[in-house]
Amino acid sequence: MSAADSPGLTDTDPTDRERVPEPDELTVLVVDDEPVNVLLLEMILKARGFNVATAEDGAKAVDRVRDGHCDLVLMDVMMPGMDGYDATRHIKRIEAETGRFIPVLFVTALTDEKRLAECVACGGDDFLTKPISRVQLNAKIDSWLRTQAMHRTLQGQHDELERHQQRLDMEQQLARRIVGKAVASPVLETPGLRYRYHPAEILSGDILLAGCTPGGRLMLMLGDFTGHGIAAAIGVIPLSNIFRSMTRKGFSPAEVLREADARMCEALPAEMFLAAITLELDPVSRTLTVWNSAMPPLLVIGRDGTVRHRIGSSQLPLGVDGAHSPGRELPTMLELQAGDRLFLCSDGVVEAGGRQPFGQQQVEQVLTESAPDQGVERLEQALVAHLGHDLPGADDITFVELDCGRLLSELAGCREADGLAAETGPDVRQGEWGCEIRLGAALLRRMNPLPLLLGAVERLHGPVQQRQSVYMVLAELYANALEHGLLGLDSGIKKTEDGFVAYYEMRESRLADLAEGEITFRLRNEGERLVIRVEDDGPGFDYQGLQAWLAENQMQADASDGDDPEAEALVTPAGRGLMLVSALCERLEWQGRGNCVEAVFRW
Repeated sequence: MSAADSPGLTDTDPTDRERVPEPDELTVLVVDDEPVNVLLLEMILKARGFNVATAEDGAKAVDRVRDGHCDLVLMDVMMPGMDGYDATRHIKRIEAETGRFIPVLFVTALTDEKRLAECVACGGDDFLTKPISRVQLNAKIDSWLRTQAMHRTLQGQHDELERHQQRLDMEQQLARRIVGKAVASPVLETPGLRYRYHPAEILSGDILLAGCTPGGRLMLMLGDFTGHGIAAAIGVIPLSNIFRSMTRKGFSPAEVLREADARMCEALPAEMFLAAITLELDPVSRTLTVWNSAMPPLLVIGRDGTVRHRIGSSQLPLGVDGAHSPGRELPTMLELQAGDRLFLCSDGVVEAGGRQPFGQQQVEQVLTESAPDQGVERLEQALVAHLGHDLPGADDITFVELDCGRLLSELAGCREADGLAAETGPDVRQGEWGCEIRLGAALLRRMNPLPLLLGAVERLHGPVQQRQSVYMVLAELYANALEHGLLGLDSGIKKTEDGFVAYYEMRESRLADLAEGEITFRLRNEGERLVIRVEDDGPGFDYQGLQAWLAENQMQADASDGDDPEAEALVTPAGRGLMLVSALCERLEWQGRGNCVEAVFRW
């Protein structure tokens, strides 16, 4: 690459711009209608070595300047036709258009102060009064030539900075498109999910990620890196890659956060971190699980417009230290009700306005006074009114509103469509195969086997058309073996007020203390069927009663008229997960003492 092609280098040497040219390199334009005056000035200038051009009136002087044939102008005031004042105004307009600084020095016999002041007011840079002093004239010319050289230097630097800025803008726009592709997800266009994103600069430290797990759960993360602009956007792509990859494989939000925490600690400088709020919506249990790491509170707004829950920050930001926040394992859980809306935002919303911030209270007021489908627009309008200008403010602004009933219905629809995929055509057959995975207490305490199991199925079988349904069957059978077979948890706890929170706190506590016990997974492909067998070494249970209950509830579900889909979507009877597995599978059968279950899935 040549020097001329190198970024930041120009054809003009900066030292050339700063040098005052020699007189024989410069042309001085003398404008006067009196030949005697022209001759006198011409003699003085040529004695210095300057090139001299002349014009007898203002119009010809303007033409000379427009042709680029002069570097400095000595201008008379009173001339026939266009006088010196008008000519100077035209010359200064040319100067503004071309970026060339052309000093105009009035040489006049006028002594009236107002007329002399007009010399400067019309754009003249200086004036000399007649009779002309050779010393004074040369001193003035030298002074303005130095100023002209300084102007050339400043103009060159300005042009260079402008080229740098244009290149930087192009690079940032390219980076923005790359980041945009990295975070894009069709899930963000799901009906019931509405958001606004207003970056303070071309690149933003705010990031909004969404995806569906193989089990049909919605995972959404709103993150806010320290600062904004290029520096803040550095972590967006690696975070997006972690989120998308792990969500697709079926890892839990806590596992995604642990991995992101570790990666942020490795990749980001000490002064940078990521505040984030992560949520998971489960269309089967109709529950919301939230991890809030140093973000404004997530709001749960009920059908009546009141704030039912404020889920504030309870965890450290990601990337603060490598020890990981223990709160990643104990999120906030709650059961959703018909008509619930969720709202989450970056701190740019709450802090908009600087010394007079918009504030959390005003956010809540706007949302609770808005109709369910107008919260986003009303909040945007309120922010613009508060700031007195269009968004954004000094910081990136991002906010999200979720209509839970509609979202859960959409997610359930996706799940049901996936379950029917087997009827639309067979997958590519890879022959019969089987595998067995046995996990003891130590492994069960520290790992989620579901991504491993689904990965094994996909590697052995090839692309799985109904991977979501396969994952849901595996997830539900594993959850039952672990939570009921080994940990001895009672699902009835979930029916009580705050029961979900109590249930999962108890689950994490008992799992951490699990000292013995194992779960064995046996998967076998039989052509058009996948046989899944899950066995634990717990005490088992009376599965006869469960099977009767499943049959009865399935009949009730089939008889439902579905007059209120939203209310139906938010009902959470115990065992709903097993009802779904029973509906997805060709056969579901418990064996032994109830500690072994076999599901036959037709793909």
